[in-house]
Amino acid sequence: MVAAAQAGHYEPAQEFIDNPDAFPACHTKSGKPVRYLYGAHIIGIPAQSTLEKNKVTGEYEARIIYSPGFNKLSVEEQRFAAEHECAHHRRGHFEGGLDNMSAARRNALEREADCEAVLALRKKGAYTPFQLKQGMATILKYEKSIRYSSGPERFAIPCGALMMQPYKV
Repeated sequence: MVAAAQAGHYEPAQEFIDNPDAFPACHTKSGKPVRYLYGAHIIGIPAQSTLEKNKVTGEYEARIIYSPGFNKLSVEEQRFAAEHECAHHRRGHFEGGLDNMSAARRNALEREADCEAVLALRKKGAYTPFQLKQGMATILKYEKSIRYSSGPERFAIPCGALMMQPYKV
């Protein structure tokens, strides 16, 4: 690991995150690659997905930004968080912007990303059902807010049912 990045700046995440599973092959709905970055100034969440305008090209760039808290997660939680954020980009969740999105719509997109992450990890054979539960452990800690459902609400439906299905490798 390298010394922490300066606040407000982004650095390549691979210089700060030790787990190679934290960087799944990820593309946007339109097929553009997603860039993995690290932001020392990001607090309160392990990672976030963004679309940001490139100052040089003027085009929007899909990013997953990891926080210092990401390294505190278990390997299973890191895998789940990475797939969850990638799912937002694969599904095109942010292409229309978040500014005018209702809380109900935002909650629906979070649950959709949760479930797609579960399916992606199961498809890769990366998890047993027990490891899936461990991977989603961080979500269970989330409290309900104006924008998001509580962790137990997100965990229970519909992803809980996906995790209880017979596991096939």
